Amino acid sequence: MPVHTSSLPGAKKVKEILEGYPSWCKVKFRMEPEIFKIIADFLRRDNLLRDTRGVAIEEQLGMFMFMLLHNASNQRLQKPFQHSEDTTPPYRNRKETLS
Repeated sequence: MPVHTSSLPGAKKVKEILEGYPSWCKVKFRMEPEIFKIIADFLRRDNLLRDTRGVAIEEQLGMFMFMLLHNASNQRLQKPFQHSEDTTPPYRNRKETLS
């Protein structure tokens, strides 16, 4: 049975969260959409993060914020963002060192 069955891939899901109800962004990412966009622009402008093949900065930031704020494992990130373990963020293993 396929695991990644959402009608929205990760990039479209992040876009929907950012452009939808502001309260949804606050629940998922714990910040208002405008703040999220400012952070993504800062990361891009200062070359602190780059778009990768298939994963834009906004989606990377969304995955990071979701993981951090919901104490989500790499496996838990895969379904809502529709990515395999290979394309979810590499910082996923740092969770153990922060505990």
